[in-house]
Amino acid sequence: HKATQNRFNAPIEKNIGRTWLASQCDLSSEGGVSREHFRFREINGKIMIEDLKSTNGTFIDGFRLAPNHPETITPGQSFKIASDEFELK
Repeated sequence: HKATQNRFNAPIEKNIGRTWLASQCDLSSEGGVSREHFRFREINGKIMIEDLKSTNGTFIDGFRLAPNHPETITPGQSFKIASDEFELK
């Protein structure tokens, strides 16, 4: 099935999981999202996305992020949480 594309503004330094995402977005795989799945960080003026040892992973361009290893993400770039696709505003 095709994942729903969701767009949202990134809260910085907030651990994001199924409860927060479900309140902000249309999740098709809420059960696949961990309670604390990922967070956005601002490091040296860049927005980073960091997986928080989630069960089903955080992905950028099909690449699964290593847990606790922030990767740069830019506005308009898409990422996947479990099987749901999102886009950073």
